[in-house]
Amino acid sequence: MGTIKKGILGGFSGKVGTVVGASWKGIAYMRGQAQSIKNPRTRDQVAQREKLKFTVAFLKRFAPFIALGTWSGKGSNMNAAVACNLKNAVGFSDGAVVIDFSKLTLSRGRLAKAIAASCLDDSGDKTIRWECAGGGSYDLAIGVAVNTATNEAYIQKSEDDIRDNAEMILNLPNSWGAAPVACYIMFQSADLTSVSDSVYAGVIGG
Repeated sequence: MGTIKKGILGGFSGKVGTVVGASWKGIAYMRGQAQSIKNPRTRDQVAQREKLKFTVAFLKRFAPFIALGTWSGKGSNMNAAVACNLKNAVGFSDGAVVIDFSKLTLSRGRLAKAIAASCLDDSGDKTIRWECAGGGSYDLAIGVAVNTATNEAYIQKSEDDIRDNAEMILNLPNSWGAAPVACYIMFQSADLTSVSDSVYAGVIGG
């Protein structure tokens, strides 16, 4: 508590709210209270921040599918998706974010997921294949490729790509060249209200 020494117009000592009163060589002055800075920069904390920043940015492009899912946990589906991938798939090594592509989860939902998913380079065509058991024949098939060199993601979805086709040829960006790509397949209902779990199909190239 501050103390006024010379009446209401005089100087004061001590703290009043966020103002501190003091004197120096008989001169009264006031200063703002020093703020406590809590911005720890240990190696582990920096790594965690980088992982979180990357994971949020990476998953934003899958937001429409994540929003339709059945993720468990507190908060939004996006928060749950971020937490899931931070725990299982995204790491930090030698100053850089690293991904275990086999453990990425891009969607989670009620629809039947792909069975026996695989991918291959068929005479230059990057192809994802799966078995059709379970689910609606006309569920939309959504193919995902992640450039393992740059972590860029490509999403392919059209009315021609459906579960019953049992395969999808990916029209990858030309700029990717021969870079290895991690492939995933998931499904969305024809009425666009629900999704399946994403399934890792493997890596093409590399």
